[in-house]
Amino acid sequence: MPVSASRRAQALVTHADPHERARHERQPAQETGRASYRNIRAEALELCRQAIALVEARALPQEADDYASFVLFLASRVARAASEGGLLGLGGEKVSPTERATLREIATALGVQVE
Repeated sequence: MPVSASRRAQALVTHADPHERARHERQPAQETGRASYRNIRAEALELCRQAIALVEARALPQEADDYASFVLFLASRVARAASEGGLLGLGGEKVSPTERATLREIATALGVQVE
């Protein structure tokens, strides 16, 4: 993975924690040396749009659908990786409202209809 992609991935992971994200959003980007969560999210969604456009241009329609399904599957697994709230890992939400909204945005970027 290129260094810049690795940095983006690390920044995205860091900003996935709501408390960490709130702390970084209160500080100017120059202070933290990191891109804002909004910028990272916007770039990730744009990369999803570019990737699906490339796959659609070069692959069969079924392959493009399979690619979009695969990306959504991975995003869903990441969203379900840890619960929010609860105590000692018990209870809490598997997928937060913010994560659900982000999954819908990813689906839209990939051109997938969501319920």
